Amino acid sequence: MITCPSASFCALFHLALLIPFGALARGDTRDDEDRRAVPDQVAPEVEDLRRTGPSAVRVSGRINGKTPTLIGYNMGTHLPANNVTAWLRYSEINAARHWWSQGSWPEIPAAWADDDNTLTRFERERAELRANPAEGLTEIATSIAADQPVMPTGTLGLNYSLSELRKNGITTLVQLNQNTRNYPFERSDGSPDWHGRWSYWRGVYLNARYIVSTYGIERFQLFNEPDHPQSKHISQEGYLQRMQIGSDALHAAIADVNRADGTELSLRLGAPVTAGLSVFSKRSGRPDERDLVTGWGELITRHRNDTFPGRSDAFKSLYNVYSFQSYGRATSSLSEGIPRLRSLIADANGGRELPLIATEMNVSTAANLAKTTETLDSPSYYAPFGAIAAAYVNAGIDEIYIFRLTQAPFTNGTVKKNGTHLVGLEDRQQNIVASTRTAEVARLFIRGFQGARARLVTPSLKGGLLQAAACLDLTDNTHYLLLTNLYPHAEIAPVDLSAWKLPPGSLITVEEVSSKHHGDVRAVLALPTDRQLELPVSGSSVTLLSARPVHSGKPSATLPVATEAQLGVLTAPALPSAHRPMRVLLALRANPVVPGAALQVRAGAGDALLADVLGQFVPTADATERVVDITRYVLAHPDTPLVFQVVAEGSAASLPGQAPEPAAVHSAELRIFGPR
Repeated sequence: MITCPSASFCALFHLALLIPFGALARGDTRDDEDRRAVPDQVAPEVEDLRRTGPSAVRVSGRINGKTPTLIGYNMGTHLPANNVTAWLRYSEINAARHWWSQGSWPEIPAAWADDDNTLTRFERERAELRANPAEGLTEIATSIAADQPVMPTGTLGLNYSLSELRKNGITTLVQLNQNTRNYPFERSDGSPDWHGRWSYWRGVYLNARYIVSTYGIERFQLFNEPDHPQSKHISQEGYLQRMQIGSDALHAAIADVNRADGTELSLRLGAPVTAGLSVFSKRSGRPDERDLVTGWGELITRHRNDTFPGRSDAFKSLYNVYSFQSYGRATSSLSEGIPRLRSLIADANGGRELPLIATEMNVSTAANLAKTTETLDSPSYYAPFGAIAAAYVNAGIDEIYIFRLTQAPFTNGTVKKNGTHLVGLEDRQQNIVASTRTAEVARLFIRGFQGARARLVTPSLKGGLLQAAACLDLTDNTHYLLLTNLYPHAEIAPVDLSAWKLPPGSLITVEEVSSKHHGDVRAVLALPTDRQLELPVSGSSVTLLSARPVHSGKPSATLPVATEAQLGVLTAPALPSAHRPMRVLLALRANPVVPGAALQVRAGAGDALLADVLGQFVPTADATERVVDITRYVLAHPDTPLVFQVVAEGSAASLPGQAPEPAAVHSAELRIFGPR
């Protein structure tokens, strides 16, 4: 069995040796080429911040907007019978961006005669397809089935990933782009090619009609980074024409599904999906001359409500969600750029703002990460991720899609290191075996800030190297503080929570990502009477402080957890429903069988690889106590005995059929925090 002697080595091991996957063509719908934002469109890689003294934090209780409604991932490989769904549940996302496979598109229809290549023929074909879609829908179903692996019993429709996302209540945005060279919009003499336009309209319509009717999806994008140098072959005029025809097809598909199925779905079409935040207006001094006169955001917004040849009655507006993509570690580019972009959109849209979403967000592009030996486990990357996450919240972004869930190979076999989760070596199922520290930062961010919660005024910070955001969940009055320390040394930071007006004794939990913590609970305490905390803050760390006034900060009960003869298997008595509302923490002392490996707590005693991950932590040589919040699992299994496995991170499925290495657990107990 292949195992990892240490957490850091494990990350590098998987990064260096991950081979190209045989199933990539079917399992991952993204092109091999790295179509990320190019350097001149990316936020500065490093921000020059200065330490001005000891750190201190004072929160505000004043509401200043909302947090993002949706926070999720760009999906990677999600094959039948692998464990990606379990990791999605652990990540706590409520959204995902799915790349629809270009191989699932229907065949291009037979060419029309030159004298019949007309707008009239286009409109007649469109009307006939919408009135009688059965043959076209059979064709698209055949194309999808031929492009996808065999679906297991219980799959909804013909796409496993979309089925799993739907079953788990995850709102999905579908990227429905297609190679523009396959669909000519102009003939050699410059006249419109209505057959090419019809072929594109038909492809968008049939795909969308299937996706919408099968999975209830309303969110779509038609292009990814049209301003990217690899898209130079398409002019702004050509891009606009394709957006118009494609948008018309999407509007028609949703209207027809609503009519046929009695639904009330509403299209949310994102554009221009640019490679960078500040590309609304024209730019100068660039090799790409397409936007020297008109910016991509300006172009798409200026024509948002235009009529055009081929427009149908179903068409309402060209797009209704403004999308961009941004990479980098500089928070100032977001705190300054997002409000400026909102203003530009409103000015160009008759004074009306549009939802603003970041459909790719990370601290670095894959291309830039390839230039360094550092990874998303390095403090110079995972800590800035927490800082830019806070900056997005404070700037008022509406949705965020992190790029991306799993790491993938370049065409030369090396790894794109901006995936947040690692997969097994030579594992044809492409199971996730470990999460980077950046993935754990993302999980804490998602836990605290998804769902359009009440955003609080940015906390007051001292010290120069702290970044923070705060919010309030009005359903139970839980307050969250996301705190990033970019200073490489640990310190004790005074945190003034008095503005939150929480009752003394409220439950405070502190979850941390640092060199010594992997998203586990570092501290649990009752809120002091003066509402002042002396918070230990690790160097280069991200902390989620949660204040829950409905729960007491002192345990209402502790329950022993039995360690079975089999290493790593734990059992606990059932927790009666009467204990609710409650938070349940698992406190344990454990060491890996292989020294130095990080440990995962997984649910159940079955297949540990496929089981839900409940928490992760970095053990110490002397098996110091570590605490994991397992409330999600406990509440989902009321009145039943609880079984857990503790295994070494990164050891699972290094080769097909291998099981995770167990850990040696010395002691464990459940701590229940009931009503205050």
